[in-house]
Amino acid sequence: MGSPMARKAILGGICVDTGQYLGLPLTNLVHTFIGVAGANRDAEPLCKLLAWTEPCNQINGISCNSAFLRDINSVISVIRSIYDTIVGNIACDGQSVSSINGQNDEIVLKNYSHPMIIYATQDIIYRIVQGLKN
Repeated sequence: MGSPMARKAILGGICVDTGQYLGLPLTNLVHTFIGVAGANRDAEPLCKLLAWTEPCNQINGISCNSAFLRDINSVISVIRSIYDTIVGNIACDGQSVSSINGQNDEIVLKNYSHPMIIYATQDIIYRIVQGLKN
């Protein structure tokens, strides 16, 4: 849930569930946003298992088309794996669960688990931040 929460913190505005003002956008301070194995559209495997829990609700959760995920859709890059068993691969709308509306780049890895995407992609992240192509 780190990627969607970080994006909302950067975007600021109104909290979708409490209506609380989170502050002005910080977008002018962010050169590049990289979502790494993020549940930016859905986390189907997780939410099927934990549908009754707070992280998967339709207001501020990471379930498909929640108010929060609709609210948070510069340079945006996404790194994902087709073998991610935590957030999954395809969302309810037929798109990648990790894709972000307006993204500029998407790197699709094979044979990477969710933890591997997070902990073994530093070289890719560095190249993106430096403006280098993979």
